[in-house]
This record gives sequence, C-alpha cells and structure tokens, in this order.
Amino acid sequence: GPVGGTLANQMIAGKHKVVVIDRGEDEAAVNGVLESGASVIVGDPADPRFLRRAGAASARFLFAASSDDTANISAGLQATRLVSALPARAARKAPGVYVHVADPQLRAELHKRRLLTDSAVHLHASAFSVFDSSARLLLQEHPLDRARMNADDPRYVQVILVGFGIMGEAILVRAALAGHYGNLKRLRAVIVDSGAARAEGIFRSRYPQFDKVADATFVNLDPEEPETQNRIAALCEN
Repeated sequence: GPVGGTLANQMIAGKHKVVVIDRGEDEAAVNGVLESGASVIVGDPADPRFLRRAGAASARFLFAASSDDTANISAGLQATRLVSALPARAARKAPGVYVHVADPQLRAELHKRRLLTDSAVHLHASAFSVFDSSARLLLQEHPLDRARMNADDPRYVQVILVGFGIMGEAILVRAALAGHYGNLKRLRAVIVDSGAARAEGIFRSRYPQFDKVADATFVNLDPEEPETQNRIAALCEN
C-alpha cells in the first residue's frame, strides 16, 4: 500500500536493507519497491513462515503497513509472538514493531485491551496512524491561533474542514486537543461534506465528550457545488 511503499523507500534511502512481504496482488507496487532496492517475498505477511524467512525476529524495525488494518494487526501480533518465543539473549536485539491502524476506534480498542504491547522485555510494539501523525505535525507547523490572543480578545479560533474522511477526523480531534487559547474561547469547527449527517453520527459516537471542549457544526452540502464554495469562502472571511 502507499504507506508501506513510502516507508520502504525512506528506509532504503537511509541505507537500510529492506525486505517486503506482500501478497503480490498489486504488481505495480511490488515492482516499485523492487526497483528501489528492496527484496520481496510474495506471501501472507501474517504467516509465521514468511516472517521467519524475512528475518523478522532479528530485524531492526518491523512495519505492518498495508491498506488493511486487520491484516496489519494480524502481522504485528504474529511478529510479537515470534520475538517473545526467542531465547533471552536473542530477544535483546528484537525489532521495534509498528502497526499502522488508520481506524481511530480500532486503534483505541487495541490500546484499551493492550493487545499490542511490550510483551517481551526487549520488545517495543505499538500502533500508529499516518493520519494522526500528519494532523499533529500540520497543527504544530501551522497553529490555528496564528496571532497572539489576550484574555479580553473578542476573536475566536475557527477551523473549516471540507470533506470528512479519516484525515479530516484526525485534524478535528487534534485541533480540539490543542484548543487552549488565551481568551478561553472554545474552538469552532465547520465541517462541509455531502455525507455530513452520517459522518456526524459516527464522529459523535466515537467522541461523546467532544462537545465539552469544542463546538462542531456539520453542514450537509456537496463541496463541488459553486454555491457551497461561495458559502465556504464567506465562512473563511469570519
């Protein structure tokens, strides 16, 4: 997938030896990492036989980063089992196991149930999301309160999200977490999406306490329509 391919290319650029385990269903993606210098094993990444063949237990890093969250979790759990079964001396060189889980609810459930934890003395395992990490970096580099706000400042911070997929949700959550401003006014968010009603229901079920820290208005409009774009432009002037 795109996340795994990017990680592979970054590791190759960093002079690491990279072995990719992939089912081989996307021939172009496989050829892409081969051309970059990776070795490829065609097979199920969650199958212990292929993990052993790839040298997973003695690798420096192991990333499970396909486009399928459940497949990534399965591969990550199998890798931790392999490492946990190693003799103590060999386990000291165990890889860091990083599992990409895009679904925030699934990621939270993993954390809650401690299914992906440091189960061996020298093993570090964790779930991550490029969407959450990207949202955090975006708001670090471009803070929403660009100008200083004093206690008596009448202004408020507003964020407008056009489209509300996984990335939009990550930005909204991170913006709410960072929304502590000098005048104590709450963050205001406007979400414009053609499926806003359904998106709002899912979002509020995932984050039932969100309204305690920020205000979010979901607007059910098609972002491609000129009238919608005019409305967005008007919101940006506030």
